Amino acid sequence: MFYDVKILRPDGKIKKVIPATELRRRHWENFQMEFLPNERINTMRKNRAGGINKA
Repeated sequence: MFYDVKILRPDGKIKKVIPATELRRRHWENFQMEFLPNERINTMRKNRAGGINKA
């Protein structure tokens, strides 16, 4: 669950608000970049190994 994030200036006033939808999008983009490429490579290796064993 994500909530809006308020970025404050040193004087305590709001500088920027990052909405929850943007945080959610950023999170899943980072997740896919970090974890899914490894999963795809492992799947490709398993598929290749399976094809070699069957031949």
